[in-house]
Amino acid sequence: MNNRRTQLVYKVFNLFVKDSNAAFVLLSDLSKKKKKKNYSKEKKKLLIKVSAMNVSKNFDYIQGLKTKEKLLEEFALNFETFDGRISRDDLLRYYEDVSLSLPSDEYFVNLIQNSWGVVEEEVNEVNSETIKQIVKTLRQRLIQKTTGNHDEFVMRKLFNDFDINRSGNLCLEELYAMMIKLEIPIQKKYLGAVFNKFDMNKNGVIEFEEFINYIINNPYP
Repeated sequence: MNNRRTQLVYKVFNLFVKDSNAAFVLLSDLSKKKKKKNYSKEKKKLLIKVSAMNVSKNFDYIQGLKTKEKLLEEFALNFETFDGRISRDDLLRYYEDVSLSLPSDEYFVNLIQNSWGVVEEEVNEVNSETIKQIVKTLRQRLIQKTTGNHDEFVMRKLFNDFDINRSGNLCLEELYAMMIKLEIPIQKKYLGAVFNKFDMNKNGVIEFEEFINYIINNPYP
């Protein structure tokens, strides 16, 4: 797992340690309550609700296949220690396995940020200016596509052109495809920051209303 991903996992761990030099975090520190059942000592740690984790964007949860409690239980089952403690290396090993199925850094970063509410380090001033220029260029190209027409039918047609999987929202990869289609060069390390300019409610997708708002209202007046 590369350094970018590793540092973000460390930030998750550091959210819950009470001491910056701590070697482990208690599962109970990650939870608000435990299941009220009489499990053996060895089983208790496996069934703690890690309720700081956000499951609202999990596919099985959205489809109604699994409850929040079931998903949190499955998360806890990934750790093989029985004393209720997770070391930083334990957490890192878990996300190393997850990382193998996510070749894109941006997907991995979004997964961590959406699950735990952590954010990457702020980009430096030079990168901020680069992102600003990319955002301005993208907005100008989109306005050109609509010829300045803010009619909902026109905007919806443009939005649907970029909604490749017809989900009704735009994901990170669809934003990247949009940039390519509009002939706007962008390094992938800036893609997440541009995506966040659209995603005002931070739910991990670009909704049609956010798309319209981005075109009509200049984020850099």
